[in-house]
Amino acid sequence: MTNTKQSFQLRRTVFHGFEQYILEDKINKNSFAIMPQKGASITELQFDGTTILDGYQTLEEINQRSWSKSAILLPFPNRLKGGKYSFEGKNYQFPCNEFGRNNLHGFPYDLNFQVRQTYQKENSIGIVLGHTYNAIYNYYPFFFDIEIDFSLQNVNQFKGKVKIQNQGKNNMPIGFGWHPYFQFGKQVDEIDLELPSLNEVIVDEVQIPVGEKKINKAFEEERKLESTLLDTCFKHYGNSKDIVVKLSSEKFQLVYRQDADPFKFVQLFIPPSRKSIAIEPMTCNVNAFQSGDGLKILAPHEVLEGSFDVTFVKKEI
Repeated sequence: MTNTKQSFQLRRTVFHGFEQYILEDKINKNSFAIMPQKGASITELQFDGTTILDGYQTLEEINQRSWSKSAILLPFPNRLKGGKYSFEGKNYQFPCNEFGRNNLHGFPYDLNFQVRQTYQKENSIGIVLGHTYNAIYNYYPFFFDIEIDFSLQNVNQFKGKVKIQNQGKNNMPIGFGWHPYFQFGKQVDEIDLELPSLNEVIVDEVQIPVGEKKINKAFEEERKLESTLLDTCFKHYGNSKDIVVKLSSEKFQLVYRQDADPFKFVQLFIPPSRKSIAIEPMTCNVNAFQSGDGLKILAPHEVLEGSFDVTFVKKEI
């Protein structure tokens, strides 16, 4: 069935005291909800009326930032050892927000995004959010603008596009990530995973890379997760233009995809509850502000941009 603009709807609501936008594809029963004020966090994503995103449900979860659900990760994703880094001869110290030993995810949820545009096209509905960061933290004294375009496509697809521009007068180190959790209404042990052959990043006991990688082919052919433990970063290699991860239940399949440039890294994480699995696009490696692995150095006015998407495939039963 081909959609027209009339099949789409945009609503503004309040979610636990925060402004929320809900974008819907009424014909296909697809929708997503987003809180601009809380770091442009996606709170819900549905396909065919089925909730596939494990998002925040309570104010307590939002305030505690539990598991960084659907967080926009800036100015780097994942961990920075000791919260320390040096850049162009100067030393900086992020707060250590992970058991006092590392900084985790930079400053997620601290950025108040503004809605810059909403749009409806023949086959999609979307929202463009932006934030201009004016060096408000002394541990990251750089100026940039970030713009994120989230949309629903009428092919049962949710898409994200990000654009970050250095608006300062000096070079700027930058990394970006997104932290969604996908759920299937059951323990992930029963879910099938298919992961392309990637380089697994080897880490120490506090999840910091030791400088080694190994090819991981464990899920090159689709198989059940069962009791597999994952808090693992993978790096793209080869000539493919994207990284594709597939998650399947008996009722539907989620096909997650990210541009291999600039998103050369992807982190998979299963929280202790094992009710969902995070698939996190990352432009750089864990601890990249120290190692430089994948770290982008943007010159004044230079831009970093890329995209990722999730496609829902309903199985015939």
